[in-house]
Amino acid sequence: MKAYAQANDLPVDTFYAMKSAHARGLSKRTAPATFLPVQLATPPTRESIRVSLPNGVRIEVPGRLELNEWRTLLDALKSAS
Repeated sequence: MKAYAQANDLPVDTFYAMKSAHARGLSKRTAPATFLPVQLATPPTRESIRVSLPNGVRIEVPGRLELNEWRTLLDALKSAS
């Protein structure tokens, strides 16, 4: 610690004092540290769905659409035909 403090222009006495204060703080904990479970979100897909209509219209949509997005898309295709 002394070499690190000197190499980084840190006061050696303060460095030791902070280490002691940290150790005292750790000893005052009433419960051990715990880890919480984490669930990672599924990364977005780059896959898409391509639709070619008989009138030559082509559309490409993300592979994952919510139900209301599908309804909006289908309504738009109905009104376009």
